[in-house]
Amino acid sequence: MVKQKKWTMIICMTLFAFISCLIALPYTTAVLVPPPGVEITKTQLLITLIINITFQSFIAIIIGVYLGPKVGLKANIIRNWIYKDTNEKFNGRSVLYAILAGVAGTAILILIDYYVFMPQLEELAKYSAERKDISFLTGLSTIFQGGYAEEVMLRFGAMTFVVWLLSLIFKKNYAWIYWFAIIGTAILFGIGHLGAVFSIIETVTPLLIVRTIFLNAVLGIICGYLYWKKGLEYAIIAHIVGDIIIHGFFE
Repeated sequence: MVKQKKWTMIICMTLFAFISCLIALPYTTAVLVPPPGVEITKTQLLITLIINITFQSFIAIIIGVYLGPKVGLKANIIRNWIYKDTNEKFNGRSVLYAILAGVAGTAILILIDYYVFMPQLEELAKYSAERKDISFLTGLSTIFQGGYAEEVMLRFGAMTFVVWLLSLIFKKNYAWIYWFAIIGTAILFGIGHLGAVFSIIETVTPLLIVRTIFLNAVLGIICGYLYWKKGLEYAIIAHIVGDIIIHGFFE
């Protein structure tokens, strides 16, 4: 019975990851560029992307559902929506905390990008200016793919696995283990965005690589901390807030 309940949660969460990709299609279609030298249509690339995100989410959700409770990492609000067995609901103060964290983190990375990186990356600045024609609603279409699917893959999956593995090795849930996992998966989150940057920028420089990893890691660290202290749902809120600001107002 317990195993069946876990798989109900896994299937439901995976289904929403798939739906989030479909919702994001207006944005993904607008920005997705086939890799240079690869013979693939945009439609084929979109289908491949959706399959990859859904499958990776599926694996991450299995990890989060089975290993998260062992190390105190949870998604009890989502669990309660599905099973009605935890009585855990959103806490107003924690929701506000997550929103403010998302706003503050996004503001920091935008300011650093504008004043530190963009003046030295002319090709990227030119590309960013050209993307201003993406509409507000098109930008917003990606917030669930980013806010939900990415949090599921990076926090619920990768971060949970790292914490569980290190806790198993060291026989205790030390605070440094959580911080190591938070920072490590945040950097991984940044590395994961390099492919998209390489597909649009001809001249790849060390500064461009540092910029991509650093800016994405800022919000990743915030979301990782929220996942640890509050739960996956609050990390999702912070990420969605960040995506609303970035994709809704700055693209």
